[in-house]
Amino acid sequence: LGRSLFSSIVGSMRNVDPPLPDDIDAIDSILSMKLKANQLTVHIENVTTIAKTIPTISISQHIFIHLLREEIVEIEKGISQPESPSSDHLRMLIAAHTALS
Repeated sequence: LGRSLFSSIVGSMRNVDPPLPDDIDAIDSILSMKLKANQLTVHIENVTTIAKTIPTISISQHIFIHLLREEIVEIEKGISQPESPSSDHLRMLIAAHTALS
C-alpha cells in the first residue's frame, strides 16, 4: 500500500517552477514522516524519486532546507550529533544531492 500510494502522489506532481502549493505540501508531508529504522532505505529512495521527478532549483532548495532544518532541530534537542554524517536527515540530503548530480 505504501509504495503504490507514494507512486500515485509523486506521479501527480508537476515539474513546474515555481512548484504548485499542493506539491510542496505533499513533499513536506513526505519529508516529515517519522520512520522506523527498517523503513529508512525505502524513504531515502522516495526522496530521491521526488528530486528526480521535479529537478527544479526551487524543489531542490526546498528539500535541502527542510532536511537541514530538521537536522538542526535534532542537534539542538541532543538527538543527533553535529559531527555525525549518518543521521537520517543527512543521509536523505546526501541521497537527494547525488540524485541531482
